[in-house]
Amino acid sequence: MPQGLETYDKNGDVLMSVTTPNIFIYGYGFTSYKAGKLVDARIKKGKTFIYAYKKQIALKDKLIYEEPGARGYPINFNVEDGEISWDWDEYGGNMNLNDNYIQANWFVYGGYL
Repeated sequence: MPQGLETYDKNGDVLMSVTTPNIFIYGYGFTSYKAGKLVDARIKKGKTFIYAYKKQIALKDKLIYEEPGARGYPINFNVEDGEISWDWDEYGGNMNLNDNYIQANWFVYGGYL
């Protein structure tokens, strides 16, 4: 059975797939529980991918903890040349939760030429 991996933009167009030449993994990051950024000169807007491989619920500005079934505000990543930044939209979505719950994420990032 064929296997593969494809990444799409917000419009549903393929950004890259396993057939895209020169794909590189640059590193990994962790958002923790505060807004932040990761600086890497190889990051290029429109040619960088981010794959979150683990998430954990946290209290904003508190230590990370596990609570089965808890949901938190999702993280928003922003990619610009040279950096990936992140923050949480406290007022976004239709989540009926306390504003303090967020998702912390571990992620891999990379790009293609």
